[in-house]
Amino acid sequence: MHPYRLERPRALVGAPPTGATASPDEPAKALVQGDPLPDEYANKDNRPGRVAPSVQQQSAAAGSGLTTRWNNLGTPAAVSARSGALASGLDPDPETAARQYLSRSNGLFALDQRAVASMETIAKTRVGKGTVVLMRQRFGKLPAARDGLVAVAVRDGSVLHVTSSLSPHTGAPAEPRLSAAEAQTVAAKDARLATKQIGAKRVRLTALPMPGAAPRAAYEVVLLSNDPYRPVGYTTYVDARTGKVLVRDNLVDFADDDPRWKVFPATPGPSGDTRQLWCLQQTTPGCQRGVSDPATGKAWDVDHATGRPSNTTQGNAAETVQSWGPGNPQIPATPSATRDYLYPFANQWAERKCDPATLTSAERADADAATTNLFAMHNQHRALRQGWRRRAGPRAAGGGHPVHPKQRQPGHPAGRHDAGHQHVHVAADGRQRLPAVRRR
Repeated sequence: MHPYRLERPRALVGAPPTGATASPDEPAKALVQGDPLPDEYANKDNRPGRVAPSVQQQSAAAGSGLTTRWNNLGTPAAVSARSGALASGLDPDPETAARQYLSRSNGLFALDQRAVASMETIAKTRVGKGTVVLMRQRFGKLPAARDGLVAVAVRDGSVLHVTSSLSPHTGAPAEPRLSAAEAQTVAAKDARLATKQIGAKRVRLTALPMPGAAPRAAYEVVLLSNDPYRPVGYTTYVDARTGKVLVRDNLVDFADDDPRWKVFPATPGPSGDTRQLWCLQQTTPGCQRGVSDPATGKAWDVDHATGRPSNTTQGNAAETVQSWGPGNPQIPATPSATRDYLYPFANQWAERKCDPATLTSAERADADAATTNLFAMHNQHRALRQGWRRRAGPRAAGGGHPVHPKQRQPGHPAGRHDAGHQHVHVAADGRQRLPAVRRR
């Protein structure tokens, strides 16, 4: 999935480098769709479990003929009428109507007029002929965090639908004992992030609703790592009195439906990184070219025999590997758990004048970037061949024909259709030879 673009916020997460050695080991198995996420992407909720609504609340819901679902805090998660509106004849102003409805629904939401009046309006969004009013609870002087929200759909003085994560416990939380800096330390330790690994951060004091109990003063700590290939990002809620981690939400979003590649569209210049961003989805922010397998429309890195991505430079049309000399395994580019093939390029081989020491550096002579570029070029060549065949016909293409997923040419393994082996060769003396393409 598309993976570290903090847009929702969301993030792209790639697997770590396999190590900087002249004879790298076989890479670890890459994550693919359906695999369990590593521990560092796990969410936590250490609050007490679900609390059922009171008998009075359930009676109010049943007696009014409403369709009601309940949240973990014991208030309605969603309320809708089986026919018509939830309430009519309210003020024509949407916000006022929303507050009137909640104040008059004490039996359902267990909130008095004072609690409703203390809510702050976050947004009023027009939807068709109506308006959705989003409000947030306040507990004493602190805003609710994570929960404590209600969205009321209003039209012409009628409430049509309500969703919420409201808490029926509205008292002010006890004063904090921890400082913001101490809370950040707790959150960083829980995330296993050293100070030097933190790229962005934010800390603020909030009130966290608790199932069946009064809200707790909690620091909302947002931490983002500075690793572009295996980023870590959390919003962690630290109890401001005890220092306990109450909730941890993972901010890393896997974008495995939109793999991305960094590719030189033409011969690289003498210096600088002039690569373009190529993606499966042309609408991806910053994408300069949309690319896919010409026969199926699937991404380049998908094995059409299994329908699953390889998470590296292996696919239907090409298998591109690095060859580090006799006796060493041929390996593809460092796997990316989110198919985010944006490896750094420092033009190290040219600028260091073929220095063999680059092979044992962190960049490894830009091996991953070079492998990815060759993989992209072969796939592009494959797309062009398909186009030539469609326009000129089989005879002009040497008697060939478009290759489709279920076809297999003689001698080809199932699922690898007319694929080519590609290698970035590095000789034992450290001299890099031109990439070779061997057709199977």
